[in-house]
Amino acid sequence: MRSRIYARLQQRNRMVSILRIGLPLLGVLVLAGLVLQIVVASLLDQFGISDLRIDRDNLVVETPSYSSMTADGTRYEVASDDARAAIGDTDLLHLSGALLEVTKPNGSWMKADAEQAQMRLSAQTVFVPGAMEIADSRGTSGTIEAVHANLLTETMVSDGRASIRYHNGTTLDAETMTY
Repeated sequence: MRSRIYARLQQRNRMVSILRIGLPLLGVLVLAGLVLQIVVASLLDQFGISDLRIDRDNLVVETPSYSSMTADGTRYEVASDDARAAIGDTDLLHLSGALLEVTKPNGSWMKADAEQAQMRLSAQTVFVPGAMEIADSRGTSGTIEAVHANLLTETMVSDGRASIRYHNGTTLDAETMTY
């Protein structure tokens, strides 16, 4: 009887000694597997976090929007398909599929679309090197090229052609324009 009890105790002690070494080793293996998965995933996805990623020394944000309000209550919003900023100069955004909407306190609005644009955040300025399509709440529409817009002073200067059709049928064709 004593020898059977002693044999069972020896068997239990062997199992305990195996588990003392085996469980920590199993934990280390699981941790190493998880770390390896994280490393491989970050290398394959170019380090993406939600809609933010780093691509060729540029910080890229998918479908960003930026909005603000002037002292008189005019609200403006700049949105785009994506925005890129060099890691060394995050104040200058390069926008693709850019949209600018300006809404006055009385409800009237103006919007402008461009394939490419640049926005300087600190100065709150936008530059459109190519064509910009415009429209407003009264039915005005047109195209303006090479636009410099200051969102704080609500001014716009084009270094290129402007072709605008107003709501009453009047048209404006100019080599440059200041608004």
